Amino acid sequence: MQEMVTLRLKNVILDSRSRMRPWLLIMHKLIDRGHKKDSSYVLLMTKHLVGLMLAVFVRKDIRRFITDEEKGAIGCGTGGVGNKGAVAIRLRLFNTSFCFVNAHLAAHREHFDQRNADYRRIINKLQFKSEADDGSRKRTRTSVSNHDHTFFVGDLNYRLSLSNDKLWMVYSNISRRDWNALLPHDQLLAAKKHDVFAGFQEGSICFPPTFKYTPSTEDYATGDGKNRMPAWCDRILWKSMDPSSVKQHFYDSVSGYALKSDHKPVFSCFAVKVKVPDPKRQAEEFERIKTLMKIRKAPRGTNHVLRGGSRAIGSSQKKQRRPVSPMSDSAAFGGRRLLYYKSHAKLRHVDVDTDESEESDDTPGARSPVDTLPAVKSKKETGRIGERVTSA
Repeated sequence: MQEMVTLRLKNVILDSRSRMRPWLLIMHKLIDRGHKKDSSYVLLMTKHLVGLMLAVFVRKDIRRFITDEEKGAIGCGTGGVGNKGAVAIRLRLFNTSFCFVNAHLAAHREHFDQRNADYRRIINKLQFKSEADDGSRKRTRTSVSNHDHTFFVGDLNYRLSLSNDKLWMVYSNISRRDWNALLPHDQLLAAKKHDVFAGFQEGSICFPPTFKYTPSTEDYATGDGKNRMPAWCDRILWKSMDPSSVKQHFYDSVSGYALKSDHKPVFSCFAVKVKVPDPKRQAEEFERIKTLMKIRKAPRGTNHVLRGGSRAIGSSQKKQRRPVSPMSDSAAFGGRRLLYYKSHAKLRHVDVDTDESEESDDTPGARSPVDTLPAVKSKKETGRIGERVTSA
């Protein structure tokens, strides 16, 4: 939502949280309409900043698969005040991360550069703070761009780069629904040629400009003496690490309703593929790790040789030496980093031999339990271990 409260100094200073509840109740009722009880939606999280509000609703049956919920906000007004700025919510569904941003950028046609600066501030400065994965008190910071899928929506305020003497020509093209005659003058499309909204996509615009209407009417504001040029101020864009995993079904504006606003809302529907854990592959990985841990816990004095391909390491090879901990995680089965383990607490040395013809001095021809482990392929070949891709 945009301009949930009037952008006056009093509302900028005071907390407008109490204004959210009536809107959330209305949204929840409309989203739940027509759904069965076991598939109805629940409110996951909200975030507001003066007149900006963002709400994320999720289906009850997938709520338990959502983790890493965080929210943030940043002001872009004078002195960082929140009359302009953005609110954002991030989450992880299964193994896929999402970020939703609702922004209100600088107004007026001549403030093109300021809008671009507002966008850069949001992308660079809005960060989510969360607990570190290792359970420590350290807090990690995640930026808007550091997600699998990012949706950027709101009153972006980009206008048509046309002078007021072209106003009636614009109205004529709108009446004929000739959007192709107007879109070449859209400031957002021009901004994307630079570093603004780089990598973001937007669906085809096949609806009238969403600004500026006379409130409570379906007519553009022509008699207020301001001569405001109609424009597509309200937009929905998205960026994905894998563009092929996102499909937009429709993109349109709300028409036929006399709203008490000089804007018309926009809406869109997407289908997104997410990464879902594969229990079978996870079980295989778990057994492989268990086998490795058994080797690490071998009785004192027991030597093990870790092999990779046809290369073996033994204590008699002295071509290269470097210290390694007996509990190091650098076992790299099937790779070139080969470790000679000894089950003592002190550091031992590893002997690396690149000559494939040499044999180990530890029981020539004998196979280590590690030889039975499957080689670990690179992340580039397999993706994240224990994952499969499905639709949700």
